[in-house]
This record gives sequence, structure tokens and C-alpha cells, in this order.
Amino acid sequence: MERVGQEITASSRINIKHTRAPHRFAGRVKSGEQSCVGGGRRVVIKKVRRGPDRIVARTRTNGRGEYSARHRKGGAGRYYAVAQGQTFVEDIDETTCTRAQSATKRFGR
Repeated sequence: MERVGQEITASSRINIKHTRAPHRFAGRVKSGEQSCVGGGRRVVIKKVRRGPDRIVARTRTNGRGEYSARHRKGGAGRYYAVAQGQTFVEDIDETTCTRAQSATKRFGR
């Protein structure tokens, strides 16, 4: 008898914080599905501007869903974090984690 794997789609949430010394963005990805929180989820930090938003940092989450990225560019302004949508395969189960975007926050004043 052949075993059939599950296909799971899970939503995600992400937040963003900033520290000044050293200049670092940090936050956490959360989800009801553990594989969406675990290590290796791609995160980009973007600055809001006219036209396409500028990517100021890229990083990946650790095993607890936390991320941290130092940055030198950007200056004061409005920023947000994006956890990219990803698919993880464990044994024969496939979990698709949806893209998540944090609220836009003003930093640097």
C-alpha cells in the first residue's frame, strides 16, 4: 500500500524592530505550522519610497523564527519586513508557507 503525503498551506505573520547601536533590524516570523517558523526562512527589509521600495537588508530566520540583520544604508524613514513564501518538504509531506509582510514602521528620528 502506498502512503500519500499531505499538502498543507499555512499562513504566517512577521514583525519588525530597530536598534540604533549597532544599526540592526530584528523580529520574528510566527505561524501555526512549526515548519514555517523553523530555520532558513528568507526575510528582506525594505524602505518605503516613491517607485519600487528599496531592499536595505536580507537575512534568514533561525530555528525559533527570529531574524536579525545589520544595515548601513537607508537612513531615517519607513521600513517593513517581508518573509518570502516558501515550500518545505518533510518526508512525504509538503508545507507551503504564505508570504508575510509586517506593518510599516518609522525609524531613525
